[in-house]
Amino acid sequence: MTNCPSCGSDNVRKKGKRVTGAGEKQIYQCRECGRRFTEGLPGIRYPPYVVTDALTLYNMGYNLDEVARSLRKRYKTRLSRSTVGRWIEKNRDIIPFITLREEALKKYDGEMIVEKEVTHRGITYPFAYHRYKLEKRCSDLPGLKGYIENFSEEGRFFEDGERCSEVKLDVRVKKEVKVNLASRMARFVLEGVRVKKERHREIERFMLVNDSATVAVEVPVYFYDKKLGSVSGHIDLLQVRFGDVYVLDYKPDAEGEHPEAQLYFYALAISFRTKVPLQKIKCAWFDESVYYEFSPAKARVSYPGKE
Repeated sequence: MTNCPSCGSDNVRKKGKRVTGAGEKQIYQCRECGRRFTEGLPGIRYPPYVVTDALTLYNMGYNLDEVARSLRKRYKTRLSRSTVGRWIEKNRDIIPFITLREEALKKYDGEMIVEKEVTHRGITYPFAYHRYKLEKRCSDLPGLKGYIENFSEEGRFFEDGERCSEVKLDVRVKKEVKVNLASRMARFVLEGVRVKKERHREIERFMLVNDSATVAVEVPVYFYDKKLGSVSGHIDLLQVRFGDVYVLDYKPDAEGEHPEAQLYFYALAISFRTKVPLQKIKCAWFDESVYYEFSPAKARVSYPGKE
């Protein structure tokens, strides 16, 4: 049975369909209050985006009352403290930062996300990092921590040269198919994405706040290659796991994508800028179904016109 997320009535009717990041979704309209809404996650009568927002607000430092109050105001819906609490308990496995939340709040009092918009060729990127995770995960990676915390746009490096995603390079790698929480988190977030072009930003934001490994998103990187000249780009997600750095790229159709060259240059750039050895960096791309990973240090690279 589908209930209206606004008034709770089950007197609803179907009202067309909407294309979302996760495919087509049935639209309903409440006959009692007139509210339109899409079908939600199994067993939850609220739209999925309300649930994802609740989890994110909680892990950003809001308490249960504050989360419920904020979402009632934002979405004009009836939402109780106890409902938010149930969502959190039900989804603990997909928001592992919850195990670090209490310790993080003692140190940063809820102000854990730092945002710095960066402009690249007229496009603004929402570069952001997590203060607590950056400090906790990068204790042995001072170069990486310093680069992220102190980054500022320097001159015109983003306006010159090639983007990592545009470089024509033959990069041969041994990719491995792995099971990773990133795919589960993407699948969870996509259920609530209402505007298709927002998929990247929504997934990045959710992982930055809610997983235990992502230290930064949309990380600007740049370096000079003697054969190609200036190269720059933005890393979707930068993670640190067990002392190694992971460069992740969300690709909506990951199975059919071949971003090996792009990710290879991201790895070279972050290694050059932070002094992290390439051997300690892994590259991966993923969507809601698959996750591929490779070691850039083991890549076989051929430049244009070279063997």
